[in-house]
Amino acid sequence: MANENLKISQEGRNLIKKWEGLRLTAYQDSVGVWTIGYGHTSGVYAGMQITESQANVFLDEDIKSHASGIFKYVSVQLAQGQFDALVSFHFNLGAEILRGSQLLIYLNNREWQNAASEMKKYVYAGGQILQGLVNRRNDEAALFLKQVPSTETVAGNLDTFDIKAREIKIGGWHATSNSASGPHSYIFLLNAATGAELHREKITRLVRNDIAQAYPTIPNSKNSGFYLSIPVTDKLLGKQIRIMSRYAKEAGGNGQVSDFDYKPVKATLGRMNSGSLNGIKVEGNSVQLGGWHISNYGDNDTFRYLFLLDASTGQEVKRQTFVSVSRPDVAQAYPGQPFAGKSGFDVRIDTTGLKGRKVKVLARYATDSKGNKIIDDLYFDKVITL
Repeated sequence: MANENLKISQEGRNLIKKWEGLRLTAYQDSVGVWTIGYGHTSGVYAGMQITESQANVFLDEDIKSHASGIFKYVSVQLAQGQFDALVSFHFNLGAEILRGSQLLIYLNNREWQNAASEMKKYVYAGGQILQGLVNRRNDEAALFLKQVPSTETVAGNLDTFDIKAREIKIGGWHATSNSASGPHSYIFLLNAATGAELHREKITRLVRNDIAQAYPTIPNSKNSGFYLSIPVTDKLLGKQIRIMSRYAKEAGGNGQVSDFDYKPVKATLGRMNSGSLNGIKVEGNSVQLGGWHISNYGDNDTFRYLFLLDASTGQEVKRQTFVSVSRPDVAQAYPGQPFAGKSGFDVRIDTTGLKGRKVKVLARYATDSKGNKIIDDLYFDKVITL
């Protein structure tokens, strides 16, 4: 875990004390919360009194509690001043303040100046800018930038991000001047909202001559590429993800040397099996069926079928393969589903010898051309009399 070796310094404690102030008798803060000591609120009640020594004990407890957010979300090593500044920041705003934030992205990409500027935006209370918060953020940003880790030259881009039926295809590059210190490379899938790790995959860096030409001053930029496929497991379904590349010291992917968070890219790996049968026309010895069927397990490499099932027994009566029909309306309604625009069907099925039979319709994505190896089935309730 990055930064587990750090504890707040006296300079950091003094910063918190400066802005929290010391109160030895319980009082209600601006929103009515009973508070005592250096901004301590747990277990405080009206009329409570403490000593300065007790206030310092409470301060130590609160610092430990609030610093947990740094250990939880910040994956890069911080300098002491940066850590101190962030502890003060968390002390004021809460342990979860970094979760899903732009500030966290700047921190984990080592964009120190951007991170300090982003900290200064947290100056609102009740929808109004408070000068006290402006002043506190300025102090924290100054301490944050007082000492920064050795400068790293880093760049990267995600060239391919494609969600297929049961896999995610990811390709791109990540070049860093610290690559020599990180012989092990990994791609991470992160929870887009919290930054928590969902999956890691060890990779072998690929040759990228174009990157070597574009970034000749970054050592080993030629070997910065990657391309891989990651299975979409049940654990990942429903999760909104983003991608991170890492050079690591340890074979298991820990001991982070350089992380690159591909911040603009995120997608939801939702479980989708939905559709509609909105066109039925029985005519002579055939039935024309129109509608759509989305499955996030279906893609360009799967086979599509419609089945007629006996309405009473559920037994198969007839099956018909077909080619997908464009449905831009479905694509608009389900923008997060890659194949929604190709989910349609408009199929005529021969029903010779089935006149008067009551049937229901089943739509299927299959992995074989005969339609037997099921990926996803969708049953429609409508009973059709042939």
